[in-house]
Amino acid sequence: MAAFYQWPRAVCYLFTFILALCVLFQTATMAACFYQYDKKRNRFPKTLLELFILVHILYCALIHGRAMHGYETGILVTAGYDILRADIFAFLYVAVVLFWLIRSVASVFSRYKKIKSRISAMSVKNAIDALSTGILFCEENGFAVLANRQMQRLMVAFTGKIHRNGKQFYNQLMSGETKPGQGFVKFEGRNVSLLPDGSAWMFTVSELRIKGKTYYQLTATDITERWKLTSELNAQNEELMKRRAELNGEIANVHALSRERERQRAKMRAHDILGARLTFMLRAVQSNQPLDCAKLKDMSRRLPDDLAAARQDPSPRDRIDALTQAFASIGVEVIWDGDLPEKDSAGQFAADVAREAVTNAVRHGFATRVNIHMDSTDGFKMKVTDNGRPPAGKITEGGGISGLREKVKRCNGTVEVVFSPQFVLSVYLPGNL
Repeated sequence: MAAFYQWPRAVCYLFTFILALCVLFQTATMAACFYQYDKKRNRFPKTLLELFILVHILYCALIHGRAMHGYETGILVTAGYDILRADIFAFLYVAVVLFWLIRSVASVFSRYKKIKSRISAMSVKNAIDALSTGILFCEENGFAVLANRQMQRLMVAFTGKIHRNGKQFYNQLMSGETKPGQGFVKFEGRNVSLLPDGSAWMFTVSELRIKGKTYYQLTATDITERWKLTSELNAQNEELMKRRAELNGEIANVHALSRERERQRAKMRAHDILGARLTFMLRAVQSNQPLDCAKLKDMSRRLPDDLAAARQDPSPRDRIDALTQAFASIGVEVIWDGDLPEKDSAGQFAADVAREAVTNAVRHGFATRVNIHMDSTDGFKMKVTDNGRPPAGKITEGGGISGLREKVKRCNGTVEVVFSPQFVLSVYLPGNL
């Protein structure tokens, strides 16, 4: 040890500084240990251990101080310190001091992290204050036990002051006794309070039972984004319903126009038949040639049948042409691919299916183009697609498609409807229709 004190003075002073750091960090370790453990975890054994280490470090510092003082003044080491004369103990002495320094520094930082991460009343308050949601806890009589900063700000924003009674604040808020410019509306069955800055807050009250005592929790949730999105959605829904009503009116006009064109065709055919008969009879009367009585009788006898045929329903091709022209007048393109069945009954059925499919595509899907593919190779197959919007949810079939299913079922056919990702109506009829 005597050789140690014969080292350069800078080394001895550095060792003195290290001992001072040991005392400082070990004292901090003992204080942190005392603060970290509460009475339930029995902090005294841990604290006593740290105190023992501190005493040992102080004893080492005392030895170092006495030895330094002796060598500085030229006085020999007093009795009891003779063991320090061995060089092996000098290195052991330095190693012990460095060990206590490293241990105390590591212990201080470790306990500091544990203290920072420990749940305490202050940490709970700081965590609640950091929330963007307003929270207030009150007793059964309404006395506020805990309120975070957001709730206090909302109190001032709505009523102009901070309330100490949670029930009074909530009742005042729900009764509408707030500052001018405030208000509340119904949203999803609950009252939503609105601020002049456009923010929307939903207040809810829940009952808590803690250790047999009743508490109430008042929560204020910021639903501004949901409120704005819902308002925009409602406005769009109203506009959509308005457009749908207009579209239904246009479709009704299209059907009326189609029926009117069919009646006009029937009238024109009747006009042509009567005109042809009258023209023939007029020319026969005006001419000097003898009348062909047999031909006149035959024409007169067939006239009621020809007029009845003119008044009958139009042919499938006429119906399809009228449907195409009628929807083209409102900007809807109906594209046909394939030939109609040869049988008139199958053709009329194909026209019925086309009319129902085009009407649904325009009315519900807002389609502007409808493709109809027909194939009479093996029975009759019909496939209808459109460029309209797919339905947002599950679709309940109405009278049109349901009636079509019943009619096809009576003919031993099948109907398949696909709603997503694109609307497709497929109809199959056997060849004996």
